[in-house]
Formats: sequence, C-alpha cells, structure tokens
Amino acid sequence: MQKFLLFITCTGLLVLGSISQAQENRMEGEEEIRSLHDKIKETRQELRESEDLEDREELEIYIASLEERLEEKREQFRQARKERAHSEIPQENPRFSEKEFIQRLQGENPRQYDKLIRLHYHNPERFRKLLEELQAREERREKMRQKDPETYSILQKIRSLDKKARQIGKQIQRSNPENREEKLHNLQTIINKIFDLKTSLQEKEVEQIRKSYEEAKEKLEKRVAQKNRITQHYLETLTGEYDELDW
Repeated sequence: MQKFLLFITCTGLLVLGSISQAQENRMEGEEEIRSLHDKIKETRQELRESEDLEDREELEIYIASLEERLEEKREQFRQARKERAHSEIPQENPRFSEKEFIQRLQGENPRQYDKLIRLHYHNPERFRKLLEELQAREERREKMRQKDPETYSILQKIRSLDKKARQIGKQIQRSNPENREEKLHNLQTIINKIFDLKTSLQEKEVEQIRKSYEEAKEKLEKRVAQKNRITQHYLETLTGEYDELDW
C-alpha cells in the first residue's frame, strides 16, 4: 500500500512538473475569473428574489465590489496574456527584433497592437502575415527617413495631426453643444494644417516630375541632334563595317 501511495505521489509530481508556471498562473487566473462571474450571477439572482430593502442594498454593494474585483482580474489576465505574447514571439530575423518592434508598436499604435495580440492567440497565420506587413512598412519608412528626411518628417507630422483630428472628431460627437464650436474650430485648424502639408508634398512631387521631364527632354534633344552619327554607327554595325577597335 505504501509503495502504491509513493508511486501515486511521484506520478503526481511528474505531472505537475510538466506544467509550466505560466500555464498554472493562467489556469488559476481563468478559474478565479469564472468563480467571480458565477458569484455575481448568483448574487444578482438573490437580489431579484429578495424583498427586504436593507438586504437588497447590501447585495447591491456586494455586487459592485465583486464587479470591481472581476474587472481588476480581467485586466491582470489581459496584461499577463500580452506579456506571454511578447515572450512567445519567435525572432527569425536577427537584424530585426520582432519583440522590440511589437513593444514599440504598443506605444505608437495601441489599436494595431491590440489587434496583433488578439490574432497571435486566435489566428496565428493571420498574425504572422500582419506582422510581416507591418515590418515591411516600417522598413520602407526607415529607408525613406534615410533617403528623404524632409518627406519623412512631413509624413510624420501628417500622421500625428490626422490622429489628433480623429480624436477631436470623436470628442465632438460626444460633446455638449457648449463645447462643440470651440472643438470644431480646433478641428478645422488641424485639417487646414494637414491640407497644407499634403499640398507641400504634392508640390515637391510636381517639382521632381518637372526636373525628370527637363532631363529627359534635354537627353532627347541631344539624341535628335546626333541623329546622323548614331544611325551611321548602327549601319556600320549591321553591315560589319564597324571596327571594334575604333575609339
């Protein structure tokens, strides 16, 4: 009997040892959240059935405290899940740290970051594809920053202003009529700035096209002016009269 108990104990230890601490914490967190949720559900049912006023007030206070604890636990669980996602993301490309990229994305684009984290758990294939797209976009921006700092700086300003404009737009939708005019004025000012910046980019693009056109036109004019020499050279090449040692 003692040998059997010892065998059972050792087996149990081996099983427990095969489960990582992170998995245990996750299971405990999920269980605690389910427990709180069930408790809130039971207490609400008790509240509906109670006819005593004082008892109902106490139950309402208790439910509020349970809901507060539940939200805290959910937030802790979400944060732990994000941390696990960071640690589980492979780094296939040594010159580009995916982990650092995702951490930076969390500060620069929280919505895109949240989407990426959700996909990491629910759709790994789509997660990988989106991550590669974001990385490629980041690399293009870095190349632009090095090749054309002026254009890069303008685009950064446009992105920042556009983000601010969207935030103000949402505030206007929820704001009181008293604050609406002021926010509308601020929004219009930002929109005008965005328009001016985009116009400056278009003007720069037009100038580049103009320079390319002038260079192409000059090259064409030179070619036309040297028509006889060019055609004679090609004729000699076709008829075998062209001396390859000719200067």
